[in-house]
Amino acid sequence: MTTPIPPQSAIPAVDINIPQGTSAPSILKLRHLISSLINEVDSLDRSFVPITEAFFTTECDGIRFYEEVERFEIALIKAALQRTNGHQVRAARLLNLNPSTLNAKIRQYELKHLVV
Repeated sequence: MTTPIPPQSAIPAVDINIPQGTSAPSILKLRHLISSLINEVDSLDRSFVPITEAFFTTECDGIRFYEEVERFEIALIKAALQRTNGHQVRAARLLNLNPSTLNAKIRQYELKHLVV
């Protein structure tokens, strides 16, 4: 026999049946973790490097590709260093980069002040 879980507002309702004897607190903890993860993904999506308005205006002479790539890389590196409290090796691991590659980019973009 299974017990249905009432839907919560932060998580879309899904028809899930939970086996009898499953701890309700553990299910609520799992729902909370899922909700937190969804919120984190949403905030990353909103706060990530925005596309500049110049992409969509007719007055634009074109996209400055390398400048946009540079902005994107700087934003990624700053976010990784922030998340790892300035630890370069952990930030490199987070970005799936070789630490020496990350170090070269930190020097290239003059971000040394963000490293511990």
